[in-house]
Amino acid sequence: MGFNALTFLAQVSGEASHDTFRLVSVLVLSIVLILVLILAFRIQAFVSLLLAAIFVGIASGTMELIEVGDTIKDGMGGALGFIATIIGLGAIFGQMIEHSGGAQSLANGMLKTFGERRANWAMLLTGFLISIPVFLDVGVVILAPIIYALARRSGKSVLVFALPLLAGMAVTHAFVPPTPGPTFVAFALQVPLGYAILWGVVVGLPTALITIPLCRRLGEKFHIQPPPVAEEAEEEPVKTIGLPSVFTILAVLGGPVLIIVIASFVEGSIAARVPGFLATEEGRTLTEGMEKKGSFDTALGELKRQSAGPAQIVLFLGHPIIALLIGTCVAIYVL
Repeated sequence: MGFNALTFLAQVSGEASHDTFRLVSVLVLSIVLILVLILAFRIQAFVSLLLAAIFVGIASGTMELIEVGDTIKDGMGGALGFIATIIGLGAIFGQMIEHSGGAQSLANGMLKTFGERRANWAMLLTGFLISIPVFLDVGVVILAPIIYALARRSGKSVLVFALPLLAGMAVTHAFVPPTPGPTFVAFALQVPLGYAILWGVVVGLPTALITIPLCRRLGEKFHIQPPPVAEEAEEEPVKTIGLPSVFTILAVLGGPVLIIVIASFVEGSIAARVPGFLATEEGRTLTEGMEKKGSFDTALGELKRQSAGPAQIVLFLGHPIIALLIGTCVAIYVL
């Protein structure tokens, strides 16, 4: 018996030593990865740290693939970590769109598609799309030269083009993550971000479109001239050459959104297998509801871990933090 005990202790010690060596190796490699990303590839430190965190989560072998995103979120502070990370990545993503001229490229493409006679529709859709990664005030500054140019060429009021742009941007800012308000609401209500994005677009786009007649009337009623050219002499001219293509911008914008939405549908199909998923009960207290929510989350997590490999990969890639990080890295490389 003594020999068996010693053998057992030796095996445990060997396994512990092996695990320790692996974890230390992963830690060292993650530090090297951070330095290489920052110093060699000039990638922003926040993005580099997130990439290193994903590497540690996968390479350490201490967690399931689908747990990596939530572990990063919890490590950064739960609700605050989730919202701050999403907003931070969204801001970096938006900066890449802004500095590459992507917003101007999208506006030019929309104007080419709709024509100047329907430029108000083009500006509304441009604002709706651009406001997904770019904050509203920044988008207005970026697209202001295009609005002024349209107003001069057409002789119409600045409001004819500015109001649809603002309507599209304001609706997206209020309805569609990753802007702060919708992101917080989605987290507070425990709604998958993909569903929040999908329904935000479904509700927000018609809301923006019905403002077109009102914007047109206000633009015709209040005629505001664009600033004289002399006042803009020191400003940079509107670029039309060397901008990324409209297809590239739409692909970069839509990629993370599509991944998140697909992952939400996959998660929904898995959740439908949880017993009592569609059951409704009346007269349940808040405490009872929270307890049932906790048991549901536990059952859902277990089903996720038992799901097939492709489903786990989709859930991993579709985690909002992972998807936005992928989109940001693609934007850094492509734009």
